[in-house]
Amino acid sequence: MTRLAAITGSSRIGRGRIVELEHLSRPNDVTIPGHPSSVVLEESGGQRRQLRLELRSEIVAVFADGRLVAAVPDLLCLYDVSRGEVATLDSLEPGDLLDVLVTPAEAVWYSAEGMAMVGLGSHGIGLDHPRRR
Repeated sequence: MTRLAAITGSSRIGRGRIVELEHLSRPNDVTIPGHPSSVVLEESGGQRRQLRLELRSEIVAVFADGRLVAAVPDLLCLYDVSRGEVATLDSLEPGDLLDVLVTPAEAVWYSAEGMAMVGLGSHGIGLDHPRRR
């Protein structure tokens, strides 16, 4: 993780086990974005927070104990600790142990124009990005 952070500026939000998958489904037509879904993890070690990930066709927001801590346009991904590989949204199962990772996007995406195109509002979530508060 240290090498990845040094190269990309990424950081780990938390590590936890999946305790709930809500409405995790995809339409048959892959050109249609995924239905809104949530994944809930109970953090192991650390602060023992509840992490909730809001999904569309990608991870669009991460909440820790109800507080927004990361969101698009940040690059959000999951690392499956047991398998030693990036976890795809289609592969998630209750009990999986995951690292939730965030990598900042290029600065232009945090501008008003960039946020209008790819920010939370473009996914139907009316919250300000943590970097813009």
